[in-house]
Amino acid sequence: MEVNTISHRDHFLITLIGCVDTNTILSLNRQLEQCLQSDTPAILVDCKNLTHVCIAGLRSLLHYQRLLQNRKKKIIVFELKATIKSVFLETGLDRFISVAFTYEQALHLIRQR
Repeated sequence: MEVNTISHRDHFLITLIGCVDTNTILSLNRQLEQCLQSDTPAILVDCKNLTHVCIAGLRSLLHYQRLLQNRKKKIIVFELKATIKSVFLETGLDRFISVAFTYEQALHLIRQR
């Protein structure tokens, strides 16, 4: 898995490429931790090139969502493939982590405070 992070004025953009599994989750966690420690109010996660996410990856996203929420920050995932989106919907994760269709829609969600 490859994780790329770009800092913008009002958000971090994390791009995930490949598979989030128990072997690669530490890389994602390091990026989320850096974002958590910053003053930036939101993290947008581009999942367009995410091919798979294991249960530990979902737990990690939920864990960081809770930490971010405690600091009045948001996390939004977008461009989920149908199979990954169905996991979000079936597990109820979409009730805790916002899901957007596009980057533009995710930007709109963080800017409508």
